[in-house]
Amino acid sequence: MHQQNQTTMQNSLSDFSFIEANLYESLEEAHEYIDERTVAMDAIDSHTVYVDYPGNIKFVDSVAFIDLATLVKHEFVINVNNGIYEVKETEKPVVLFYEYCRWGHFEKFKSELSKLDNSKFLLKGFLSAIYGDQVEIVKYFIENNLFPVHLLYNSPLYEAVCNDSINCFKFLSGHFEPQEQLLPYILEKDAFEILKYILATPALFMKLSYISPEDRYRIRRDMKNPRFNNETMKLFKENFARALTLHN
Repeated sequence: MHQQNQTTMQNSLSDFSFIEANLYESLEEAHEYIDERTVAMDAIDSHTVYVDYPGNIKFVDSVAFIDLATLVKHEFVINVNNGIYEVKETEKPVVLFYEYCRWGHFEKFKSELSKLDNSKFLLKGFLSAIYGDQVEIVKYFIENNLFPVHLLYNSPLYEAVCNDSINCFKFLSGHFEPQEQLLPYILEKDAFEILKYILATPALFMKLSYISPEDRYRIRRDMKNPRFNNETMKLFKENFARALTLHN
Protein backbone atom coordinates (compact mmCIF):
# COMPACT_ATOMS: atom_id res chain seq x y z
CA MET A 1 0.00 0.00 0.00
CA HIS A 2 1.30 3.45 -0.82
CA GLN A 3 -0.42 6.79 -0.26
CA GLN A 4 1.02 10.25 -0.78
CA ASN A 5 0.32 13.85 0.14
CA GLN A 6 2.39 16.97 -0.33
CA THR A 7 2.79 20.36 1.34
CA THR A 8 4.97 23.35 0.51
CA MET A 9 6.15 25.62 3.34
CA GLN A 10 8.17 28.83 3.50
CA ASN A 11 9.99 30.29 6.47
CA SER A 12 10.97 33.82 7.44
CA LEU A 13 14.41 33.45 5.86
CA SER A 14 12.84 32.73 2.44
CA ASP A 15 14.34 29.22 2.35
CA PHE A 16 11.73 26.93 0.89
CA SER A 17 10.96 23.60 2.45
CA PHE A 18 9.06 21.00 0.42
CA ILE A 19 7.44 18.26 2.47
CA GLU A 20 6.12 15.01 1.03
CA ALA A 21 4.51 12.24 3.09
CA ASN A 22 4.26 8.63 1.93
CA LEU A 23 2.59 5.69 3.67
CA TYR A 24 3.78 2.06 3.55
CA GLU A 25 2.84 -1.27 5.09
CA SER A 26 6.41 -2.26 6.03
CA LEU A 27 9.72 -0.70 7.05
CA GLU A 28 11.41 -2.43 4.11
CA GLU A 29 9.09 -0.68 1.64
CA ALA A 30 9.78 2.65 3.33
CA HIS A 31 13.55 2.17 3.00
CA GLU A 32 13.19 1.04 -0.62
CA TYR A 33 11.40 4.32 -1.38
CA ILE A 34 14.24 6.31 0.24
CA ASP A 35 16.87 4.31 -1.66
CA GLU A 36 15.12 5.09 -4.96
CA ARG A 37 14.83 8.79 -4.12
CA THR A 38 18.49 9.19 -3.17
CA VAL A 39 20.41 7.43 -5.93
CA ALA A 40 23.73 9.28 -6.50
CA MET A 41 23.23 11.49 -3.44
CA ASP A 42 25.73 11.76 -0.57
CA ALA A 43 24.49 10.39 2.76
CA ILE A 44 25.04 12.80 5.64
CA ASP A 45 23.77 11.07 8.71
CA SER A 46 21.25 8.59 10.04
CA HIS A 47 20.00 7.75 13.48
CA THR A 48 17.20 5.89 15.17
CA VAL A 49 15.41 6.93 18.33
CA TYR A 50 12.40 5.70 20.25
CA VAL A 51 9.96 8.32 21.46
CA ASP A 52 7.90 7.07 24.40
CA TYR A 53 4.38 8.46 24.48
CA PRO A 54 1.83 7.44 27.15
CA GLY A 55 0.66 3.98 26.15
CA ASN A 56 2.52 4.02 22.86
CA ILE A 57 6.11 3.62 21.68
CA LYS A 58 6.68 5.45 18.42
CA PHE A 59 9.59 4.28 16.26
CA VAL A 60 11.43 7.08 14.49
CA ASP A 61 14.17 6.56 11.90
CA SER A 62 15.87 9.61 10.41
CA VAL A 63 18.27 9.88 7.48
CA ALA A 64 19.60 12.79 5.44
CA PHE A 65 21.27 13.17 2.04
CA ILE A 66 22.72 15.99 -0.03
CA ASP A 67 22.26 16.30 -3.77
CA LEU A 68 25.57 17.88 -4.78
CA ALA A 69 24.26 18.76 -8.23
CA THR A 70 21.55 21.04 -6.85
CA LEU A 71 22.88 21.75 -3.32
CA VAL A 72 19.62 20.55 -1.83
CA LYS A 73 19.39 18.55 1.38
CA HIS A 74 16.83 15.74 1.53
CA GLU A 75 15.78 14.63 4.99
CA PHE A 76 13.59 11.59 5.57
CA VAL A 77 11.84 10.65 8.79
CA ILE A 78 10.13 7.27 9.11
CA ASN A 79 7.66 6.73 11.91
CA VAL A 80 5.13 4.01 12.55
CA ASN A 81 1.67 4.38 13.97
CA ASN A 82 -0.90 1.59 14.14
CA GLY A 83 1.24 -0.58 11.86
CA ILE A 84 1.51 2.01 9.06
CA TYR A 85 4.95 3.38 8.18
CA GLU A 86 4.99 7.03 7.21
CA VAL A 87 7.93 8.60 5.38
CA LYS A 88 8.11 12.38 5.61
CA GLU A 89 10.51 13.96 3.17
CA THR A 90 11.80 17.50 3.48
CA GLU A 91 13.89 19.33 0.90
CA LYS A 92 15.73 22.58 1.42
CA PRO A 93 18.70 24.40 -0.06
CA VAL A 94 21.91 24.09 1.91
CA VAL A 95 25.34 25.55 2.41
CA LEU A 96 27.72 22.59 2.22
CA PHE A 97 30.09 24.10 4.76
CA TYR A 98 27.38 24.14 7.43
CA GLU A 99 26.30 20.59 6.68
CA TYR A 100 29.83 19.18 6.82
CA CYS A 101 30.36 20.96 10.14
CA ARG A 102 27.15 19.56 11.60
CA TRP A 103 27.66 15.98 10.45
CA GLY A 104 31.38 15.78 11.12
CA HIS A 105 32.80 15.24 7.63
CA PHE A 106 36.21 16.56 8.65
CA GLU A 107 38.12 16.44 5.36
CA LYS A 108 35.17 17.85 3.40
CA PHE A 109 34.83 20.55 6.07
CA LYS A 110 38.47 21.57 5.55
CA SER A 111 38.03 21.52 1.78
CA GLU A 112 35.01 23.85 1.96
CA LEU A 113 36.79 26.02 4.53
CA SER A 114 39.57 26.73 2.04
CA LYS A 115 36.98 28.06 -0.44
CA LEU A 116 35.28 30.52 1.91
CA ASP A 117 35.67 34.17 1.04
CA ASN A 118 33.46 35.57 3.79
CA SER A 119 34.05 35.14 7.52
CA LYS A 120 30.31 35.27 8.25
CA PHE A 121 30.13 31.58 7.32
CA LEU A 122 32.58 30.67 10.07
CA LEU A 123 30.31 31.57 13.00
CA LYS A 124 27.39 29.51 11.74
CA GLY A 125 29.72 26.66 10.84
CA PHE A 126 31.11 26.67 14.37
CA LEU A 127 27.63 26.58 15.86
CA SER A 128 26.57 23.84 13.45
CA ALA A 129 29.48 21.70 14.64
CA ILE A 130 28.46 22.21 18.27
CA TYR A 131 24.82 21.33 17.55
CA GLY A 132 26.00 18.14 15.84
CA ASP A 133 28.43 17.40 18.71
CA GLN A 134 31.36 17.25 16.28
CA VAL A 135 34.17 17.88 18.74
CA GLU A 136 36.98 17.36 16.20
CA ILE A 137 35.67 20.24 14.10
CA VAL A 138 34.97 22.42 17.15
CA LYS A 139 38.56 21.85 18.33
CA TYR A 140 39.84 22.83 14.89
CA PHE A 141 37.91 26.12 15.08
CA ILE A 142 39.26 26.96 18.54
CA GLU A 143 42.84 25.77 18.12
CA ASN A 144 43.25 27.55 14.77
CA ASN A 145 41.51 30.77 15.89
CA LEU A 146 39.26 30.71 12.85
CA PHE A 147 37.10 33.54 14.15
CA PRO A 148 36.88 35.82 17.23
CA VAL A 149 34.87 33.73 19.70
CA HIS A 150 34.07 36.86 21.73
CA LEU A 151 31.68 37.84 18.94
CA LEU A 152 29.30 35.12 20.11
CA TYR A 153 26.27 36.50 21.96
CA ASN A 154 26.42 33.58 24.42
CA SER A 155 29.22 31.34 25.64
CA PRO A 156 29.63 28.26 23.42
CA LEU A 157 28.70 26.24 26.51
CA TYR A 158 25.09 27.38 26.07
CA GLU A 159 25.11 26.20 22.47
CA ALA A 160 26.37 22.77 23.57
CA VAL A 161 23.47 22.52 26.00
CA CYS A 162 20.89 23.00 23.22
CA ASN A 163 21.29 19.43 21.91
CA ASP A 164 23.05 17.94 24.95
CA SER A 165 26.28 17.92 22.91
CA ILE A 166 28.32 16.24 25.62
CA ASN A 167 31.62 15.82 23.76
CA CYS A 168 31.70 19.47 22.73
CA PHE A 169 30.71 20.55 26.24
CA LYS A 170 33.61 18.59 27.74
CA PHE A 171 36.07 20.28 25.38
CA LEU A 172 34.59 23.77 25.59
CA SER A 173 34.35 23.72 29.39
CA GLY A 174 38.15 23.67 29.38
CA HIS A 175 38.22 26.94 27.43
CA PHE A 176 35.17 28.88 28.68
CA GLU A 177 33.82 29.62 32.13
CA PRO A 178 30.22 28.70 33.02
CA GLN A 179 28.09 31.79 33.38
CA GLU A 180 24.81 32.66 35.05
CA GLN A 181 21.71 30.97 33.66
CA LEU A 182 23.70 27.95 32.46
CA LEU A 183 22.38 25.60 35.14
CA PRO A 184 18.67 26.43 34.67
CA TYR A 185 19.21 26.23 30.92
CA ILE A 186 20.64 22.70 31.31
CA LEU A 187 17.51 21.69 33.24
CA GLU A 188 15.11 23.27 30.78
CA LYS A 189 16.84 21.69 27.78
CA ASP A 190 16.96 18.27 29.50
CA ALA A 191 20.72 18.05 28.89
CA PHE A 192 21.09 14.87 30.93
CA GLU A 193 24.57 13.81 29.76
CA ILE A 194 25.96 17.27 30.41
CA LEU A 195 24.58 17.36 33.94
CA LYS A 196 26.04 13.89 34.61
CA TYR A 197 29.44 15.18 33.43
CA ILE A 198 29.20 18.21 35.71
CA LEU A 199 28.42 15.97 38.69
CA ALA A 200 31.48 13.84 37.87
CA THR A 201 33.77 16.89 37.51
CA PRO A 202 34.41 18.45 40.94
CA ALA A 203 35.68 21.80 39.63
CA LEU A 204 32.61 22.34 37.46
CA PHE A 205 30.29 21.08 40.17
CA MET A 206 31.69 23.61 42.65
CA LYS A 207 31.35 26.49 40.20
CA LEU A 208 27.75 25.66 39.41
CA SER A 209 26.88 25.09 43.07
CA TYR A 210 27.12 28.82 43.62
CA ILE A 211 23.65 29.65 42.35
CA SER A 212 22.72 33.32 41.93
CA PRO A 213 19.40 34.58 43.33
CA GLU A 214 18.11 34.98 39.78
CA ASP A 215 19.03 31.41 38.82
CA ARG A 216 17.68 30.09 42.12
CA TYR A 217 14.33 31.72 41.45
CA ARG A 218 14.22 30.37 37.89
CA ILE A 219 15.11 26.84 38.97
CA ARG A 220 12.51 26.79 41.74
CA ARG A 221 9.91 28.02 39.28
CA ASP A 222 10.88 25.31 36.79
CA MET A 223 10.75 22.63 39.50
CA LYS A 224 7.03 23.35 39.88
CA ASN A 225 6.38 23.26 36.14
CA PRO A 226 5.32 19.82 34.81
CA ARG A 227 6.92 20.75 31.49
CA PHE A 228 10.36 20.34 33.06
CA ASN A 229 9.66 17.12 34.95
CA ASN A 230 12.39 15.30 33.04
CA GLU A 231 15.29 12.99 33.90
CA THR A 232 17.71 15.89 34.12
CA MET A 233 15.55 17.68 36.68
CA LYS A 234 15.28 14.47 38.72
CA LEU A 235 19.07 14.10 38.69
CA PHE A 236 19.43 17.74 39.72
CA LYS A 237 17.06 17.32 42.69
CA GLU A 238 19.07 14.32 43.87
CA ASN A 239 22.45 16.09 43.73
CA PHE A 240 22.01 19.86 43.74
CA ALA A 241 19.16 20.37 46.20
CA ARG A 242 21.42 21.70 48.97
CA ALA A 243 22.98 24.19 46.56
CA LEU A 244 19.64 25.98 46.37
CA THR A 245 20.05 27.07 49.98
CA LEU A 246 23.86 27.40 50.19
CA HIS A 247 26.06 30.36 49.29
CA ASN A 248 23.20 32.87 49.41
